[in-house]
Amino acid sequence: MADPGVIAHLAVNFSLLTTDSGSHTVRKSSFSVFLCPSNTGGISPLTIKDGSGNVLVSDLSPGQYVAVAGQLEPEEFPALNKGLFYRNSKISLRDITDGSSTTLMAGERSQNVANATWMGMIPFGESCNNPSWPVRDCEASNVLILGHTGPSPDEPWVDVPNNKKAGADDFNSLHPGGCNFLFGDGSIRFLKETIDPQVFSYLSTRSGGEAVSSDQY
Repeated sequence: MADPGVIAHLAVNFSLLTTDSGSHTVRKSSFSVFLCPSNTGGISPLTIKDGSGNVLVSDLSPGQYVAVAGQLEPEEFPALNKGLFYRNSKISLRDITDGSSTTLMAGERSQNVANATWMGMIPFGESCNNPSWPVRDCEASNVLILGHTGPSPDEPWVDVPNNKKAGADDFNSLHPGGCNFLFGDGSIRFLKETIDPQVFSYLSTRSGGEAVSSDQY
């Protein structure tokens, strides 16, 4: 497993697709910082296919943490969302008017629910819940690196952490009672699965104007 410091020395060519042969070295590099000790899936490479079942990559490094896109589904709204990360987003601290200490940046996704990676999306790829999970949900591969809280036009509900019906774009962990999340101020906090759904949704917006106090989560 690669040391996190090695990433600075990897030859990353941002002009190449993740699936390009020139991205192989970076694509297969595994970093312990992106792997949760509670995960049961190990560090085996991920195989990503397109909607027709064709293999696009078979050596994608796994991870168990994904960035927070906001309330909206990343697949349906890839370039527009209410959180900190989405396609070509350029959010700075001054844009987080709700306050960095009450805005989610990243959260856990256990491999028993769906796959995730630190590396990046796979163009034309598909990401689905793992076969053993009771819900079958397939999304565009940007959910390999992004999650959302809801509500969204097609899903007018909120999926709190560890939801038993979580889709491939939700947050889930094997920790009893909730998930760890990184906030915009750099703090890491454990959000309980009993959190008020509306509060959880508010935490995913950067400038929604919602008032959330620390005793609500």
